[in-house]
Amino acid sequence: MNKQVLVAALFAVSTAACATDAPPPETGAPDQASPVEDVAVATFQSHTGTTVEIFGVGTTGYYAIEHGAVGVPRALGGADAHDLTPVELYRKATAVDKVPAALEELSARVIAADALAGTGVTRAKHSTVASTLSSTQLPNVADNDGGSCSATWFQAQGFCPTDASFTWCLLNHWNGAYAYDSDTDLAFSDICADIGDITWKITNGDGGYHLITVLEGQHYWYSFHDGGKSWVHFDVLNATNNRFQFGGEMYTY
Repeated sequence: MNKQVLVAALFAVSTAACATDAPPPETGAPDQASPVEDVAVATFQSHTGTTVEIFGVGTTGYYAIEHGAVGVPRALGGADAHDLTPVELYRKATAVDKVPAALEELSARVIAADALAGTGVTRAKHSTVASTLSSTQLPNVADNDGGSCSATWFQAQGFCPTDASFTWCLLNHWNGAYAYDSDTDLAFSDICADIGDITWKITNGDGGYHLITVLEGQHYWYSFHDGGKSWVHFDVLNATNNRFQFGGEMYTY
């Protein structure tokens, strides 16, 4: 099992990985995904005002991306890709029962894959999802260090996890970083651009590919669920002289 966090200054905080002087992420870790960006199965506005996109990946997995300005509460919680199907993610994010047909089809594939893989993943019922809407509206925290997304704010939102098999938290970091796991079922990550714009590249072994421009003052969250296992690779690029906050976690069952 290969778990890596690489940062430009060769310093990382991680419970299951160590800093390394491996080659840059563009050449130093597997990245076999197609250069064609994924197309969302559904894109919609959440009940908090963020934008949420849900994607199918391969034949067994899915992932979600949520983004908005720093300080806008996130509609989805950190473990939702573990607990919820794509249909339930949509209902939780929007508080609307009627779901696009494409998400119904994606959910059916994911549930079948979970059962075949025997992952033991349990899925919440819609009534449970609806009752947790208010608990995921995170409080705003004042930014007092001269940037657009402070380390204090990032930590206060719970974006520096500590309870997974592989976690990382890079605060007030400059000049790029990456996190990579060769064998994971679930992956979650948050990033926000504090000073300057950055590029967030996300790839996985099921063919998922994203190249996201994160503007100063924007916060992005990514969650990945695979019915089997896959490698997942996060890169922070185009970050020379730019500061950002970057945290996440990956699970293997």
